[in-house]
Amino acid sequence: MGWAKGGADDGGQAFPWPSAETSMGCPGMSLRDWFAGQALAGLLANPSEPLMRCGGEEAKRLGETFTHQTYSRWAFEAADAMLARRAKEPPS
Repeated sequence: MGWAKGGADDGGQAFPWPSAETSMGCPGMSLRDWFAGQALAGLLANPSEPLMRCGGEEAKRLGETFTHQTYSRWAFEAADAMLARRAKEPPS
């Protein structure tokens, strides 16, 4: 549908905004970016609890540090999982 780093399907546009004044309008962000932003907000709202339940111990074992880059990667991994699940079960 759309483009994403690495060629992954980004789910299309999340909030397109047509414009009567021009043919371009505003395409909005990708659905992948929207999902990642929502996941990131959840991760940062309580950074220790979800991580301990969802791989934090594994990350510690592997020596991974909890940096902004780590949280961002996890957020996009969650977004990609949501898009994959959505592709298997399209909205009715």
